Amino acid sequence: MKKEFTLEDATKGLVLDKHTLDDTIEEHSLLFDKVAEMAANSASLRDELKRRMEEVYAKRARYYRSTTTQERVTEGRIAEATELDPEYMKVKDQYYAEKENAALWQAKKESYSQRSHMIRDLCDLYSAGYFAGTVVQNTKGAKEVSHEANRLRLKMARRGREERDE
Repeated sequence: MKKEFTLEDATKGLVLDKHTLDDTIEEHSLLFDKVAEMAANSASLRDELKRRMEEVYAKRARYYRSTTTQERVTEGRIAEATELDPEYMKVKDQYYAEKENAALWQAKKESYSQRSHMIRDLCDLYSAGYFAGTVVQNTKGAKEVSHEANRLRLKMARRGREERDE
């Protein structure tokens, strides 16, 4: 039986490891596809529940209008009774829960879009040798030289990326 892809799974998938960029690149499109599909499904369910909520509201308001024994009933009282109706409250709660879920999936989808940019940046850093550390780093001078070399590699990687984007 296939396990459903959850928000927790999507959050775990956002983690990047600079040492496994090849695997990360290969799996990113599949993960993004799953997240986008879940976002679309959740938005669809949210819209269906909103339509259902409006239907129930109209049905229950019609019921309260037809069963009133008072000669003069205001629309405000009908609306109040409808809002407190258990059937309407149940579907309204479902709608708001799914509305939140859809928003969370949409946010996760945006996070995966950002993840793709981070993967590209990590690849640029890797290509520039940013992660290739020097062996001697225990003296202050060696640390400064290493830091300066890493800054230079990063600057070159950015320049290369800007040239590719043009």
